[in-house]
Amino acid sequence: MALTTHSERQAALVQVVLLSDTEALRSELAQRGLDTETVGELAPIQVLAAKDLREFFTYLGRNEKLQLSGRPNTPMGVLSTSKLYRSAVRS
Repeated sequence: MALTTHSERQAALVQVVLLSDTEALRSELAQRGLDTETVGELAPIQVLAAKDLREFFTYLGRNEKLQLSGRPNTPMGVLSTSKLYRSAVRS
């Protein structure tokens, strides 16, 4: 593996996904040249708000018998909320 200087490194690639909460918002964004999908069109994928994901994660590691409280209900970082998670739990 060859070492490279900062100027020789490949530029970072940033990808952004735009989701519309409603069809009305989708139409407005389309008029402005932004192609989006509504959250409902992503089924079976669910999109959760960061606060909902944080609440879900508090149940991980929780075990009353072992007196484990699970993950603290603290804010999750940007990298945690921008990932795809697979869950066997269905609502």
